[in-house]
Amino acid sequence: MPKEETERSIKLSDLYVKAQDDLKFNGDKAWESIKLCITLSSTLITVTLGLLGAINYLSINFFIKALLIGVLIIFPIMMKRIVNVSAKNFERECRRMYENMTILMKIEDELPERKDLSDSRNFKEETTYIPPEWKENNLFPTTDAYVKATMQRKDRFYSNMRPIFSILRVFSNVLLSITCVIVIIVITQGLCSLGI
Repeated sequence: MPKEETERSIKLSDLYVKAQDDLKFNGDKAWESIKLCITLSSTLITVTLGLLGAINYLSINFFIKALLIGVLIIFPIMMKRIVNVSAKNFERECRRMYENMTILMKIEDELPERKDLSDSRNFKEETTYIPPEWKENNLFPTTDAYVKATMQRKDRFYSNMRPIFSILRVFSNVLLSITCVIVIIVITQGLCSLGI
């Protein structure tokens, strides 16, 4: 093997290892975005509902009660913001993860096919390291085209996990609505008790 090919092969191997590490890192970060969003959202839901219940049992003026409940609106608004930021971060990490997949596929195209002579190996009918699905995806003209198509595919990590953020957005809207309705009810009941 000529010296240039050997050096190129070493550089490709180093890049391959780095791309694999980056793929794992971005996948881990995408999961962390989901876990953090769920944890923070659950905490905000629990705190809001707990405080709503606690305020309901206080024997205080209806105006102060309505004011305290009104202050709780900050929690659903905060939750909505956290969900939006987490969703954007999740999308960014998935895009990076899929970009790293394209790097791996491009390197696979440059490396020689495996030359395993053993009859006892797995995947006997496949002659390359590249899964058939990747060969189909190699029809994309650019990395951006591959990432865009992969983000839209129904069976991908991004497509499967994205609904979590939609569900949490709905929860934040419901929680905000409930809090606002309770404020209105408390004010209405207070005004009715005053005879206004």
